[in-house]
Amino acid sequence: MSKIVWIDLETGGLNDEVVKLEDPIILPNGRKIEHVSGSQYYPILEIGIVITDNDLNILDTYQAEIKNNKRVLDKMDAWCMDQHNKTGLIQKSLKSEKTIEQVTKEAVDFLNKHDLPKRVPMAGSSIHFDHEFIRQQMPELNSKFSHQHIDVSSLYKLYETKYPEVTKTITEMRKQTTHLVIDDIKDSIKIAKMYSDLMPKYTVEDLLQNKMNNKRKPN
Repeated sequence: MSKIVWIDLETGGLNDEVVKLEDPIILPNGRKIEHVSGSQYYPILEIGIVITDNDLNILDTYQAEIKNNKRVLDKMDAWCMDQHNKTGLIQKSLKSEKTIEQVTKEAVDFLNKHDLPKRVPMAGSSIHFDHEFIRQQMPELNSKFSHQHIDVSSLYKLYETKYPEVTKTITEMRKQTTHLVIDDIKDSIKIAKMYSDLMPKYTVEDLLQNKMNNKRKPN
């Protein structure tokens, strides 16, 4: 994997919420759908994609606000309503001329420029959250990604006991999160670099030598 694809979304609520529909959906077989997941119900307001190399150097970025009408945005949860008002993202979404279909196409075209494998892991912080919204609302973009994730939040949880001083620094960083997609992705990359610097560096020769030494060990 020569490039890493980082993604972040700003949405109108959490994907694991169960939302009761005001107007139930009646399927052709007569089944009534009265509840949906948050990733099916809440809008996506903004998407950011950053391409890095394996050393986490930024190569390219894509960002777009997605058009949503007031009726849809008024259904956001209270935290998102407050946060996105503070950043001005609600107004940007209302004024945007790009539908979710247009943004999906732009995002796919952006990825297609970069000579990526057919299906790549999606990278980010708590990236399962963003992936589920993309799976539900941007299926063409979802088709570019595998089921695997590079999750910076997992590194945080994995190393918080072993490296408490790093965890403390990251916790302070997170308090300054802007909840704007490119800023948040850059924070995730910065955290990934912090953990990467803690890990031993091996050359290909080191790895091969270690493999040979393991083969020589008696049973």
